[in-house]
Amino acid sequence: MGSKGGMKKRRTTLDVNTWNRVSYECMSELLKLRFDQDPQFRETILSTDGKFYHIETRPPYIWGGCMKNGVWVGQNRLGEIINSLK
Repeated sequence: MGSKGGMKKRRTTLDVNTWNRVSYECMSELLKLRFDQDPQFRETILSTDGKFYHIETRPPYIWGGCMKNGVWVGQNRLGEIINSLK
């Protein structure tokens, strides 16, 4: 069941404008907490030796992106957050 089906089942809604305003901050805080508490996650992030994380996703390419004709397309917000943890 997708997110819309789950919200309908629970009789709830999502304020998309609010979520769009706070989603980056929420994800940043969650990943920082995981980085601080999960040694394996932290070691994986730190072992990249300065390399930049690109997270491959499907459209609309907000949290990640994809390679098109040799060029990275997308906002890659998740990659930016992970790179900021180093």
